[in-house]
Amino acid sequence: MKKLGLLDAIFVHSESKDAPRHGCGLQIFSPPKNAGANYLRDLFDSMRSVPISEAPCNWKLNQNSLLRKVAPVWETLKTVDIDQHFFRWGLPAPGGQKELGELVSHIHSQPLDFSRPLWECHLIEGFEDGRFAILTKGHHAMFDGMRALRWQTCMLSTNSKKRNMVPFWAVGLPSSVQKEIKENPRLLPDVLRANLKSNFSSVKSLGNAALESFNAATQKDSELIAPYSAPKAAMGDPLTWRRRVSTQTLTIERVKAASVEGATINDAVLALIGGAFRRYLIELNELPEKSLVSAVPMALKSKDAAMSGGNALANLLVPIGTHIEDPVARMQFVMDASTKAKTHMQQMSTQGMQAWMILTTLPALLDVASKENFIARRFSNMLISNVPGSKEALYFNGAKMESWYIPSVLIQGSGVNITVSSYNGNLDFAFTSCPDIMPHVQKVSVYLKDEIALLESLQSVKSA
Repeated sequence: MKKLGLLDAIFVHSESKDAPRHGCGLQIFSPPKNAGANYLRDLFDSMRSVPISEAPCNWKLNQNSLLRKVAPVWETLKTVDIDQHFFRWGLPAPGGQKELGELVSHIHSQPLDFSRPLWECHLIEGFEDGRFAILTKGHHAMFDGMRALRWQTCMLSTNSKKRNMVPFWAVGLPSSVQKEIKENPRLLPDVLRANLKSNFSSVKSLGNAALESFNAATQKDSELIAPYSAPKAAMGDPLTWRRRVSTQTLTIERVKAASVEGATINDAVLALIGGAFRRYLIELNELPEKSLVSAVPMALKSKDAAMSGGNALANLLVPIGTHIEDPVARMQFVMDASTKAKTHMQQMSTQGMQAWMILTTLPALLDVASKENFIARRFSNMLISNVPGSKEALYFNGAKMESWYIPSVLIQGSGVNITVSSYNGNLDFAFTSCPDIMPHVQKVSVYLKDEIALLESLQSVKSA
């Protein structure tokens, strides 16, 4: 049996009907050029014939006793029934983005069965243009976003002629991920030990960060966003069990061309999302006077990176400029605010960053239990993540993957999750929300294209 790490156990214990802790990966494929009429039926049959043999797909959560309910462990199963995990779907006519979005939303809304290994795979056909999709669904106790990405990538290849490739449940964890899990088990004693070893400079940097946040909270026009200063907005209302997923794709080249000077891809993405949500909330007559605030997980060079030999994951709080009408001014505002947030975090050591994340998010995590979100909804209005993927085209038995969307987890207080994955020159946006608190939020994915078109027109006028 394998112990769950601290964060993994938190995902298990925080699972609820209205806030399940699973995420998805939606891969869109074009069949090989020589694919016959029975290609998808044969693909399903060949995948179904492969036994579930590799971790973590043969892990089941053991909660059979009072002790195991408090401290669950992973139990390795000798056999797993493929028909409880692998499914085939057909889109209703006409088989467009609307029908795909509705089906993915339905699948994402259903909780995983804790009496089985916590994953599913869905082969979706019936696209009007002949393409098909593979939707993978897995619990966050098994994987975070990056590990899931690397896990699914293992069944793909840059070689379009490669055949006899098996699905992910027979591939197993990449050696790099196995090493990462072994070296970073994320158990509670390890987390406490690491933070107790923080030196005086870490404590000092935490104090400086706290002082800066206090000043930000008391200064009206501060570019630095203090924790729990997000405006009250509809996405902070209590979640229900329903989910709505929508997608959009922009080329990286197009986003770069439309950006203001000095802006990073991340800055541009945040500003574009801010513009799209501004349009949506104006339409609902619910636009706050203050900018919406997003929590943005980001890898940063820490103060002690040279000594520790790596980066640290920081949870930045960045305003996305929904209070600014001019898209150029909005992007400049987001760029300045993002730079300020990064500088604020980079003064800390790696341990300091981890401690700061725990200290600032703890009140929100405790408030989730109240289900009223009085505190949690003020931490941030949404979560926007950027997941780097392959720069080259990937294939599965000759089928080319065209897009890779990552519909993700919603948490109480932040009822919108946007994951942006980069793949083969594109940025694939997956918007996940709760339709009972954010009606017709799929419009935001449409407004995203309107925003970049407006930026492009303004940049053309400027260069003329």
